[in-house]
Amino acid sequence: MHPLTSIFVLIGLTFCHLLSAQDTVYTTSGVLYDIKIRDNQVDFVEYRPISEEFDKQNIFLSKQYVNTIKRHGGFIEDVVHDSANAFHSVFSYVDSNGNKFTEDINYNPASSFPIDTSIKLKRFKKDEYYTRKYGDYNHFYINDPARKFSTCKAVTFIGVNFSFMKLVNYHDKIKASIVRNKYLSTVAIKINTNPGLIAYRDAFLRGKHLLIETKASGASYKLLDPMSWIAANEYDLPVGKIPAIIRSLDCPGLEGVGVVFVIEKFSKPEKAVSGYWVAFDFSTRSVLLIDYINFKKVELQINNFMNGWVGYWEAGALNAGVLLPLSFQEYLRLESKGKFELTEQ
Repeated sequence: MHPLTSIFVLIGLTFCHLLSAQDTVYTTSGVLYDIKIRDNQVDFVEYRPISEEFDKQNIFLSKQYVNTIKRHGGFIEDVVHDSANAFHSVFSYVDSNGNKFTEDINYNPASSFPIDTSIKLKRFKKDEYYTRKYGDYNHFYINDPARKFSTCKAVTFIGVNFSFMKLVNYHDKIKASIVRNKYLSTVAIKINTNPGLIAYRDAFLRGKHLLIETKASGASYKLLDPMSWIAANEYDLPVGKIPAIIRSLDCPGLEGVGVVFVIEKFSKPEKAVSGYWVAFDFSTRSVLLIDYINFKKVELQINNFMNGWVGYWEAGALNAGVLLPLSFQEYLRLESKGKFELTEQ
């Protein structure tokens, strides 16, 4: 190919790319066509005209003056003006077949579950081992007078459950459906098929054989609303909802004692993974032990979005201990020595 022809082809491809990446902002006074969104925050949008894509001048526009933002790829943000100075955004996604999926801003994956107000978290009397990793707070609950957990010979781990969680990260809200279906799905499947489970089968809990039934948990992310599972603000899953959540889990044919980790949230602002370790009786679905963890030391892995997002949260969850029930191990150690004692903070 002639060098001049190559240059024209390159320019043409660049131009086509810019056109395909164009965004549109519908303001309260007009329409901004042929622009590229550079940043999108809760209260403002930052953009450049396509014609100035390679210049360094960005334009900032308060969402007080925005009605709708349409991004390339079918992503839509509608700005709802509650009053003259108050507004909030609702996100939608239009797929390649023209189907529109809209965010429910009131969505709570655990909203239908009642709260058991009798559940009170306490802590081990000597809790230094725990506070070094997770911080200084009440985290442990036990209701096992028959000692079913401490005396059983085997436990069935039913995995890490993602169906009651939220991701707290405003920047991911506009692509919530894709993030759930491509990236969260990868994290859920990889964690629940982790070969390390088999490798430390007999070290998972002191003196107990580990049985593994994690297939349902690997698919649990599918129960999240695809457009509403990402939050701009912090989200909490109250410990009092855990008994009802355990009663709702689908695990037919299993017997004895089960253990599960229920993810509460991934929080990018806090660099945190949190959730509940739960031990329960399959026959009665009664909760035996609960341990709440809130790990705030999630670190950057790699930069590219697919591997970066998956690597960041997979490594964060594993480092948080979603496959390592530290308090349950400590409880068994203390119980065997007759030194188990809880206290209030």
